[in-house]
Amino acid sequence: MPQVDSDKLTLAIEMSNPAMWADPLIAGEVIVGRVGPDGVAPLGADPITQQSPRDDALAPTIDRLLRRLDIEPKQLDCIAVSAGPGGFTSVRIAVTTAKVIAEAAGARVVIVPTGEIVARTIRRARDIPGDLAVTLAGKRDSAWCAVYGPCRWDAGPWSAPAIAGVMEVEQFAAAAKSARITTLVADAHVPGGFLDWARRHSVDVMQPGLGAEAVLVASCFHEAVDPVDAAPIYPREPEAVTKWRDLSGASG
Repeated sequence: MPQVDSDKLTLAIEMSNPAMWADPLIAGEVIVGRVGPDGVAPLGADPITQQSPRDDALAPTIDRLLRRLDIEPKQLDCIAVSAGPGGFTSVRIAVTTAKVIAEAAGARVVIVPTGEIVARTIRRARDIPGDLAVTLAGKRDSAWCAVYGPCRWDAGPWSAPAIAGVMEVEQFAAAAKSARITTLVADAHVPGGFLDWARRHSVDVMQPGLGAEAVLVASCFHEAVDPVDAAPIYPREPEAVTKWRDLSGASG
């Protein structure tokens, strides 16, 4: 059951990893629903469709959805956003948009870890008996990894991941000895060593899935914050920051 004491009109945003969507023109999804003690009632959803990666399609999509549902932004009680790990630009746009709408509407923001959204979406699609390992933000020989125990996709609150953080496959393998992982969720960017580990341990490998309804459900079980305090979840320092620091150091 949701951990809320009254119905809240909630806008949920999933735009953390545009490359995960099957259609290259779809960068994510937004949904509006009522969240209350008796459950979650989705009212409507729309895909975030963009003609190029440079399109800022999120705000127009939200505007169209609210107009279609005859909802004014000021009626929103909460903005829930899948906040990363994910693409640096897409996560930043999603969180910034959530903050701006919340400030204008007098709403609160709920930051939901994207790893949990992937895990909830996968568990909704498939019955997984053991622990579920999610890998995101793969880069060179490392990836952000989190291991979630068995739990219904729409239940909560979920426990914190048993394993979480950026690690190479050797670190992950050592940490995973204490878990009963039956499925590894890996996108096209996961380092090959993780896939080799899965094969050696007879662990199923699945493509990640995302959905705004999972963000809506998860928002029931995370504390709302003041928009000023809402921030993306970056597992490692953005490459642009690293390059700027290196450049500044070299020039200094």
